[in-house]
Amino acid sequence: MEASSGIGWLTPEAVCSAIEGLKTIGLVAIGAIASYLSAGAARRAEARSARRSLAQALAAEVESYVRIMEVRAHVEAVEAMIPQIKAAPAGAFSVQELLPQLAPMNSKERAEEPNPIFIANLGEVGRLGDVCGDLAQFWAKVRGVRATITNAYEGLYDGTPAARLTPMMEADARLWREAMGMAPGIISRLRAL
Repeated sequence: MEASSGIGWLTPEAVCSAIEGLKTIGLVAIGAIASYLSAGAARRAEARSARRSLAQALAAEVESYVRIMEVRAHVEAVEAMIPQIKAAPAGAFSVQELLPQLAPMNSKERAEEPNPIFIANLGEVGRLGDVCGDLAQFWAKVRGVRATITNAYEGLYDGTPAARLTPMMEADARLWREAMGMAPGIISRLRAL
């Protein structure tokens, strides 16, 4: 009887087959890793592109709104109304009579959002980094001032004593100037993303 070496199955052909099998498994694994990495890179590039597009759209929205307010000279008109309110006899004037100094805002315009891109993308704004806080603050200030203007158009301040209305109008003018002062920095930061 012949002595068994215990490795009779380890023939050169079996070794070659095993090596080929390992090479195939290795190539499949390398292909899977490469595919995973390239898909991840594509997702990151897509996310960067979406972030940049959103930043550019929001910068354009702020820039356009500020330009409209400059052309309409809203803050200057509000500031010009303050001395007239102070000089009016108590309860003898209508804020609506002073509104023609402002560029007219019809009811449709007053009802529209001044920032539709910001509102539509509220869930994505946080991805823009620290500029999102300033952007939200800008639009909150604008909305506050717009609420005062809308209320004035609707006659809510008619008959309000000048002593009460004047500080409110002065505060709104300061708030408006703050918002307009924030805009250039917000725009440049958004454009840089």
